[in-house]
Amino acid sequence: MAQAGKGQKDPREDFKYSEEEIKELIDWFKDKDLPKSLRLDSGTFVPDVAKTVALLSEIVRDKQNRTFETTADQLFKIKELSEEYLNGGNPPMQ
Repeated sequence: MAQAGKGQKDPREDFKYSEEEIKELIDWFKDKDLPKSLRLDSGTFVPDVAKTVALLSEIVRDKQNRTFETTADQLFKIKELSEEYLNGGNPPMQ
C-alpha cells in the first residue's frame, strides 16, 4: 500500500469500499459462468464481460483510491446484473 508523505492524506482514506469488500467482490467472479456481454446502463455496453472483469479487477485491487472508485462501482454493477442472469433472469440488456 502506498504511504502518504508527511502532511499528506492517504488517498485510500476516502475510498468508499474497504479492502475486504474489494477482495470479496473480486473473489465472487472466480469460477462464475458470466454472461458473454451485457449492458450496464443506456450508455455502457460490455461486449466481453470476462475480459472486462479481469481488467477492472486488476485496477481496483491495486488502486484503491477515489480516482478509481467508479471502476469499483462498475464491477459491483456487473456483479449485480450477473447475479440476476445466473439466477435465471433474462440476459442483461444484450
